[in-house]
Amino acid sequence: MKKSITLFLLIILLLLKTQEAQTIEIKKNSLDEIEYVRFHVDDDSLNVPTTSDEFFSDVLKVGKYDTFTKKLLRSHCPNRVNECFQQYYNGIKVEDGKYVLHFKNGKIEFAHGNYVRMNSIKVQPSISSLDAIKVFGEYKGLKDCNASNCQIELIIKQVCGNKGESLLVYKIYSDSDIPQNNEIVYINAHSGKIEMTSPIFNSIGTTATFHKLFGDTIVQSTTDYRNGWYLVH
Repeated sequence: MKKSITLFLLIILLLLKTQEAQTIEIKKNSLDEIEYVRFHVDDDSLNVPTTSDEFFSDVLKVGKYDTFTKKLLRSHCPNRVNECFQQYYNGIKVEDGKYVLHFKNGKIEFAHGNYVRMNSIKVQPSISSLDAIKVFGEYKGLKDCNASNCQIELIIKQVCGNKGESLLVYKIYSDSDIPQNNEIVYINAHSGKIEMTSPIFNSIGTTATFHKLFGDTIVQSTTDYRNGWYLVH
């Protein structure tokens, strides 16, 4: 019996060592989710992921209601491919859930992004999109706010004011060219409460340090437009 237990422990130890050897580096965020991982792709003796499905299920270990849909594929040279993915939960877009996989010779060399792991979320809204637009119009003081001049999307959002909790919300902004139209508004799709806002355009911007593929870095100015940071050229 003791020999069997010892053999079992040795097998577990070897498996853990093998998993460590497959990766050069793993970084996790404050929620203990992987935000960066690099693999030894040039060692044929190692079992490195070769597909996005394999990565999301075996490495990221996503929940059964989560899917990652490919949004972009780029290939700059014959042996390298970059694939960008958007996270969905029960068919609803998770705005903050994105991942990028970088392939070399058919294997994933490294991957980075943000996976939003969540508990059960009711994805059927309790209020209609028209109700949400009405709340938005009253908040912004837009008298003629309607479905024809507003951009609205039902999404799941990590809300800053709720300790990073993920909520089903309507994301709304107006096409109106008036001074008070300066925010994207996130309205709770069950309670109708305004959960958070973000500026449509921030002319001040900031600077950021970008890590390039082969280790060096660059510092570049950015600007914030409709809740996303963009490089300023």
